[in-house]
Amino acid sequence: MTNRLTIVKLGGSLITDKHVPDKFHFDLMEQLAGVLADYFAKRDSGEYLLLAHGGGSFAHYQAKLKHHTPAQAWSAVRWAMQRINHLVMNNLLSAGLPAIHYPPSAWLDLSQPVFASPVLSAMNQGLLPVIHGDQVPFGPGQSQIVSTEQVIDRLLPVLLTELDLASARVLLVSNSPVKTKQGQLIGRISDQTWPEVKTHLYPASGFDVTGGMQAKVKPALAWAKQGVVSLVLAGKPVLHLTLALQQDYQHATVIK
Repeated sequence: MTNRLTIVKLGGSLITDKHVPDKFHFDLMEQLAGVLADYFAKRDSGEYLLLAHGGGSFAHYQAKLKHHTPAQAWSAVRWAMQRINHLVMNNLLSAGLPAIHYPPSAWLDLSQPVFASPVLSAMNQGLLPVIHGDQVPFGPGQSQIVSTEQVIDRLLPVLLTELDLASARVLLVSNSPVKTKQGQLIGRISDQTWPEVKTHLYPASGFDVTGGMQAKVKPALAWAKQGVVSLVLAGKPVLHLTLALQQDYQHATVIK
């Protein structure tokens, strides 16, 4: 096994203002796309990259509203995710990345095994698949909102099996560093330290329906049991993402 996988997740609270509906951070996304394009162009053979992003003040705002019917709520959340993804994709394509959008609502049914063939095919053809949180089917006539981390959680076991990986990592790029209540960066989280660490984590601010930082760390602890290292990057997202892609983790919170 020689292949390596990097999943980069751009938090919705990073690329949008979660206190203002549909407010997108255009300049920051342009810079992040440039960092990803540089890494993608210089990566070694056998290095796979998957990009994920949150719904920010687009989808979370719609999920908070009261809609007349469940079907209308589903449609509104799906349309919100499509709109924020359009902005993300525009920046990726402008940076020269061969990005392909795979909305989870088209390939993920929580009552069925994951249909990952489209994503796998794109990665094996040298493309950059882009996924995100979504509202997805959950059996006949039902749906459920899933966070980006939940989508990664369903997809990751398939990628680990099918891509013949020597290593895998998830870079969670956020606007909120994992810090103690005294303001000190927490450098490492494990199953042993998690009970203490989670007492320092505040709920997400602004529009949010998926649980904030705790909901990001908990699945990452499960991924660690599969040999996947996760890192939370925040503070200076462009610089810290650049360094982390080069395996410099001095500014990251490592979850393993």
